[in-house]
Amino acid sequence: MFLNFLPTVIVFQSEKPVFVRDRAGNLYDIWVYATTKMIAEIPIMLVVPLMLTICVYPSIGFQNSFTEFLEFYLILALMVQAATAMGYFLSSAFNSETAAVAFAPILNLPLSLLGGYMINLKSIKGKFPQALLEWLQYFSPVRYCFNGLMRAQWPLRNNNTYGNLTVSQSSEIIPTVGTEFTFVGCAFGLLGLWILFRLLVVVSLTLQDKAYQCSDPHDIRNQDLKNMARPTQVGIN
Repeated sequence: MFLNFLPTVIVFQSEKPVFVRDRAGNLYDIWVYATTKMIAEIPIMLVVPLMLTICVYPSIGFQNSFTEFLEFYLILALMVQAATAMGYFLSSAFNSETAAVAFAPILNLPLSLLGGYMINLKSIKGKFPQALLEWLQYFSPVRYCFNGLMRAQWPLRNNNTYGNLTVSQSSEIIPTVGTEFTFVGCAFGLLGLWILFRLLVVVSLTLQDKAYQCSDPHDIRNQDLKNMARPTQVGIN
């Protein structure tokens, strides 16, 4: 979460002036910028969690099964995507790197605290004043990731065992984390957060783009850039 969230906030702030300049010249649409940037980053965001899983999984001694390994990697890869998208959204909402970095812990820490690995979330369910922030857990990539990894390591088998543990042994583990999601639910939860935050990036940039654009019809400073962006229209004229 931290490895992919905070660096994204910083990196995107350095790229934002370029985006503002290009949009002032009307070189491309916002959804094109957001989509191509996402596609370009997917390969490295798939390789990094794979390298981590290859190193960590056999070292710790998790389930000796290729299925559990793939499930472990799938959850981590989806969490990386969701955390990166959340970092882009936070960064796109601010015009200052200092403000974005300062606000990052305010957003990240509550989501991490409600991730389920520090406290059993069922123990605070419906209790005041925890109930005021309880709903934030459903927007936490850590929540779905941690529960997904737990489900991947202790799946319920047909012979009433969780992995290599019996039901009685696993009953002391699964309820401790207070998970209420299935593995599939965790995967779709991370996928949903990825899509949600990516859409919010487009919305945030669209709202700011209106402020960047010059409405003066006599302003011809970017006319050359606009002509380069539309060579067909220039040829017709």
